[in-house]
Amino acid sequence: MDTYRLRKQIHKLPGKVIHAIPLPEPDVTEGHGARRQIGEICRSAGYKQVLLVTDQTLSSMGYDKAIEESLEAAGIGCTVFNGINSEPNIAIIEMGRKAAQECGAECIVALGGGSVMDTCKMVAASVKMPHLSVKTLLLKFLPVRGGSLPIINVPSTAGTGAELTVGAVVMNENGVKSSTVLIGLNVTNVVLDSELTVQAPRKVTAACGMDALSHCIEGAVSDTDVDEEDMHLSMEGVRLILQDLPVVMKEPENIEARLGMCRAAMYGGNAINTQLAGYVHAFAHSIGAKYHLPHGVAISLMLMPVLEFQKEVCMGKYAALARYCKLAGEDAADDTAAEAFLQAIRELMAECGMDAIVSPVWACDHDELIPMIAADSINYSSPVTLSNSQIKDILDSVTMKGDETEFTQDEISRIVALQRKFFRTGATLPVDWRIRQLKKLKAAVIEHEEEFEAALAEDLGRSRVEAYLCDIGPIIVEINEMLRGLKRWARPERHFSGLMCFPSMSTKVYKMPYGVSLVISPFNFPILLTIGVVAAAMSGGNTVVVKSSSKSSASTAALKKFFAEVFPPEYITLVDGGHDVADMCLAQRFDKIFYTGSPAVGKHVLAEAAKNLTPVALELGGETGNWCVVRKDADLKDAARKIAFFKLCNAGQICININQIAVAEEVAEPFIEALKEAFTAQIGEHAEANDEYPKLITDAAWDKCARLADEYRSRIIFGGTGDRQSRRYAPTMIYPVRINEHIVQHELFCPLLPIVPFKDADVDALMDTVAEREHPLAMYLFTKDMRWAERVMQTQQYGGGCINEVCIHMMVKGVPFNGTGHSGMGAYHGEWGFREFTHPQTVLKGATSLNLPLREHPYGGKAGVTKLIILRIFEQ
Repeated sequence: MDTYRLRKQIHKLPGKVIHAIPLPEPDVTEGHGARRQIGEICRSAGYKQVLLVTDQTLSSMGYDKAIEESLEAAGIGCTVFNGINSEPNIAIIEMGRKAAQECGAECIVALGGGSVMDTCKMVAASVKMPHLSVKTLLLKFLPVRGGSLPIINVPSTAGTGAELTVGAVVMNENGVKSSTVLIGLNVTNVVLDSELTVQAPRKVTAACGMDALSHCIEGAVSDTDVDEEDMHLSMEGVRLILQDLPVVMKEPENIEARLGMCRAAMYGGNAINTQLAGYVHAFAHSIGAKYHLPHGVAISLMLMPVLEFQKEVCMGKYAALARYCKLAGEDAADDTAAEAFLQAIRELMAECGMDAIVSPVWACDHDELIPMIAADSINYSSPVTLSNSQIKDILDSVTMKGDETEFTQDEISRIVALQRKFFRTGATLPVDWRIRQLKKLKAAVIEHEEEFEAALAEDLGRSRVEAYLCDIGPIIVEINEMLRGLKRWARPERHFSGLMCFPSMSTKVYKMPYGVSLVISPFNFPILLTIGVVAAAMSGGNTVVVKSSSKSSASTAALKKFFAEVFPPEYITLVDGGHDVADMCLAQRFDKIFYTGSPAVGKHVLAEAAKNLTPVALELGGETGNWCVVRKDADLKDAARKIAFFKLCNAGQICININQIAVAEEVAEPFIEALKEAFTAQIGEHAEANDEYPKLITDAAWDKCARLADEYRSRIIFGGTGDRQSRRYAPTMIYPVRINEHIVQHELFCPLLPIVPFKDADVDALMDTVAEREHPLAMYLFTKDMRWAERVMQTQQYGGGCINEVCIHMMVKGVPFNGTGHSGMGAYHGEWGFREFTHPQTVLKGATSLNLPLREHPYGGKAGVTKLIILRIFEQ
């Protein structure tokens, strides 16, 4: 028998098993403030001592006080256990059992949501089995001889239905959730107090409502034998939610609607007990576990895809629900009524804002999710058994597809929380693990090379050779350097602690990752300056959220697909969008931020990071651009050839590119002629018509370049032409330009090249003027006077530079790439990138014997004199 047929047979078992389990039949007390009747309920039952269990949030809001006062008025002792601040786990249950035993509780009052009530179920059962550890009680089915301790459930939300269900979901010692069905669970009372739900946040109300709705619908359509009363309760739950959830979303303090939602949630709990859940829950459990998505949100994501997929099989039952809820007439055809029911659900979700959930599901995770969903579905009695291919079809309907995803503040917050949770597991700490991830990254870059080249051609008009030379090749070189050196870089430094610390002799300095990092990358080298920085963060052991540029849309789409296929979102995720999305990212609390871009935005990034004291690395262009100085003794043809190559590269859109040239007027004419010849030789007389010549990133960038060229039209000596449709603008030489003109006092980031003449004898005055401006990212000198050149390079303030060369200083292995002042802070490339994404952590290993009392009192008398002498000796 194949797996599908076996699963189909197994699906029939839960419905039969559930009817063999005795279910609670509690008395229900309801109303606004109904929890104030608990004292009388307990007095009538004869209880003398009660354990009140709640969570820290509800306790801090004072919601437990009314119950305490009610019990006190009834003369009943009450012990409060409010230590629940997470999902049920072994430690919390053990603490709850101890509290119940110590106070001699005869009853447990559970005030809270599903976590509190599930904790109380296990506490009530484990108290009756004191000789067994809680760990041993986490079985699929747990018989409780004689029944559990009585429980009074007071749900604080209208969603889970845990007030009636006999199952408890508990996290085991490995962090894995499992469900235990308690046979003999003694829930004597349920108190529905609408007052508790009034203050629930709007999103919580909506998510809980969707959870309750899914319970009721799946109960109504399940493949089980159910009596008429239970079916009626499931259908009534659906009706109440369709009626009351829109009301409480608009009128949060509408008491009657709140009470209706409480009833519906309880009916949903009854549906789970008698009719079980279905594939909505199987999908939601698996997706929630994989992506740490809140249960109600995961339910909302999967509700419509599953209901629509089951439509043909469940048409009659959908139609019955439509007629019961007055969505269709009694004489309406089943297909018409069923569609009316589904449309009502769609409209409800839209009204509650649950129809626009950003799916976390990626296609690369399908192979992991499909068996999880199939395995979980065995626990339910679904109306249809899905094959693996059908499960995949449903997953496809909620899978993120490239640039369709629009990120919201909540979604970005969830991604950051997801990554922080993953980082805290310690998975990224082992160096061998990081090396494996870097190897995976390198292999993926090679595999996606053609996609990246196509994206760079679309965004920036790059030829295949230039794309590899400037973006893809350097990434592979960078990762190779990391793979060779990472173990050495990450090795802890050992230090002798010194006699002052005797007898503690050993101190280590560890290179620790920051944690969750944010990388904001630019448009001009969208592949290199994204993956290269991400690789540095990975080498340091960080997780990464990438915010790529919206201007380079093709590259961003390629990168988004790339990261989604290669790494899970809890490790690396790319978010795309405009400045609004960037600000949403900056509003989060990251542990490290790396920004590449303009000084103006860099200041904004730094200001936002300061709110959380987040360390920041900035790679900026410098506000006044990079200078290239050509002395009269320079090799003019060599200088011209190198300058022309660099200015043509990426159409001048490079942070270290030459913004302006200062040329000795004694050689200005031959240099200009040599530069014209070099441009023509390399790109032709009409660069704007050459498909190998890159284009400007946007129409706005082209327009800005053209406007500035028009302003200096009378001084253009080469170029000055462009094609707006292709966004190409020819390299354009402007001469002569005075050093105080505005065109040489800001970064151009385009193919314009102002040329400033100076007298060679006045070169030091020129350099003084350059030094007075904001520090550039790069500086280039062409001269044979090495003594002068080295003096200038050592006295000017800039990021990096070359003598008789351009740009290739950043390609040297083992050296940092960085700016200073308005051109940036921090450094990366190779080991410097590793250092940028780690922080030192000093740990001294103490000794427990031979401890000298030098640092301890007394400090007076002979003892003090002796200590002072010894300390001064140690100082040497």
